[in-house]
Amino acid sequence: MRAEVDEMEDDSGFACRDKWAKDIEGIMNKGQKGTPELEPVCEWTEPLKEVYEKNLGPNGQELGLDAKLQTETMVLPVLAAIAGVAYYYFVVMKKGEEGREGAN
Repeated sequence: MRAEVDEMEDDSGFACRDKWAKDIEGIMNKGQKGTPELEPVCEWTEPLKEVYEKNLGPNGQELGLDAKLQTETMVLPVLAAIAGVAYYYFVVMKKGEEGREGAN
């Protein structure tokens, strides 16, 4: 079975998917007797007592840095690299060329 499921749409019309899920559940639980013993989960206060709120967008996904901010933060390292290459070429390489020309 192949079907496209959109997280933002109502999915009540997928009877074959529900049948498939029940079939898989039956296969996976075959031979199981009762419910397995599970360890209790930790409290929401572990490992820290402070819980931070997530900044979610309209689609429910967590918002990160926007593209403009990422671009601005990349400009500085690129400019520093260009300045380093320019310094090396114009100061170090030109001094070496002047020294060779003077020796001739």
